[in-house]
Amino acid sequence: MSIPDSTFPEGGHKILQRKHIAVPLALNEVLQESLRKAQVQVDKVKLIVRCESLPLVVAEHGEMVKLFDELLGMILNHPPDAGRLFLFINCEEDNRYHRHDFRRRN
Repeated sequence: MSIPDSTFPEGGHKILQRKHIAVPLALNEVLQESLRKAQVQVDKVKLIVRCESLPLVVAEHGEMVKLFDELLGMILNHPPDAGRLFLFINCEEDNRYHRHDFRRRN
């Protein structure tokens, strides 16, 4: 998809290419990808993961992986002093939001 933009100082129109394409993603697969990338840290803290079924979402793959990497990194970088780290992941549907409309519905 191209986005016309007339804000350039030359005054002419230029076309900006959209680089990130939103596609249906299985969040369980995104989580598995992030866990594989962090395998050394996961093994070091002896992480125990329990993950319920996560939804299919429309998003850009790289951005979702980055989000999961960041969240997992924050968790793994602050493990408990004693015992093992247990991570429980779950998702609940919130019917106050429409599928492609992220504004709150009353």
